Amino acid sequence: MFGKKKTVPLISVCIPVFGTEKVLRRCLDSVVAQDFDALEVIVVDDASQGTDENGCSCQKIVKSVLKKAGVQFTYISHNVNLGIAETRRDGITWSRGKYIFFIDSDDFLGDSHYLSLLYETAEREGAEIVNSRALCHSDDPAGMGTVLQMKQIQMDQTVIGPINGDRAVFDSFLVEKKHLGYLWAKLIRRDLYAKAFDQIPCTFCTMGEDLLIYFFVSFFAKSYYGIEEKCYCYSVDDGISSEQMIDNLDRWHKVCTASGVFTVIFGYIQDHYDDFTVTERNTIRRIANGYLLNNLKQLRMAVVPEIQDEAYRLLCEMWGPEYVEAVEKAGKELDGAR
Repeated sequence: MFGKKKTVPLISVCIPVFGTEKVLRRCLDSVVAQDFDALEVIVVDDASQGTDENGCSCQKIVKSVLKKAGVQFTYISHNVNLGIAETRRDGITWSRGKYIFFIDSDDFLGDSHYLSLLYETAEREGAEIVNSRALCHSDDPAGMGTVLQMKQIQMDQTVIGPINGDRAVFDSFLVEKKHLGYLWAKLIRRDLYAKAFDQIPCTFCTMGEDLLIYFFVSFFAKSYYGIEEKCYCYSVDDGISSEQMIDNLDRWHKVCTASGVFTVIFGYIQDHYDDFTVTERNTIRRIANGYLLNNLKQLRMAVVPEIQDEAYRLLCEMWGPEYVEAVEKAGKELDGAR
């Protein structure tokens, strides 16, 4: 770990990195270009082994951009891959700002006034969460076609204006689906994140981690404010998707790690059963079923035949064989009814 410790910042920009060195400089440059001075940058390298086009590692890229720009920063490097949830936890642990802003390392900020706008809104409205819309970006927009258009429609799903009161933010996100549960494009108070992570045990996951964290963030939140601006540029080019072929069990294991997300959430609901309505409990169960059904779809369509049997056994091990059987049966009955 190395970094600069000057004045206490108001915003901590947290950037998890794993395998995105080729586009990391673009992300960092967009943060450095912000006109908000009272910020620090926390980069958490989750044992990434990649390099950019010049052969530079994550650490070298960070030093060349942030140190040269004179930005306060901290660089943390994991010896082993811990997954995105724990990488985000480390970013919050090392941060000092009143607010946390997560940016994924393959994304970038499209307006130099963006963080200032978020901060000014949070202070003016007294909001624990300030959420903006996002602009979908692809380095090959013609090739992405319909995917890019559909993703943009999803990104536009944001409540504009205030949401206030106990459970109002939670139900807007979970039940009413009026705003998205991604952590990026949101400025969130650090103490709210800390309260959320107090409920999350160490969890390895590369899928569903935003849902896990925002489940608790929104549950404890009492104030939210949404703004129209599309200043966050979300990249649709990378990531684990059902279109990519899976030819090894290690990659398949990562695809299925959303199972751990729901283990934590269901455990919390069970321990605080009376704190949740029937609708809330049923909604999270439907979301879990959807994740598992997607895993079953990926098993059929994306896993190479040579490892499908082993992949299915691993799926059952992670989700629980009885749960897999029940959801698989319900999925087949739904397909048959169509």
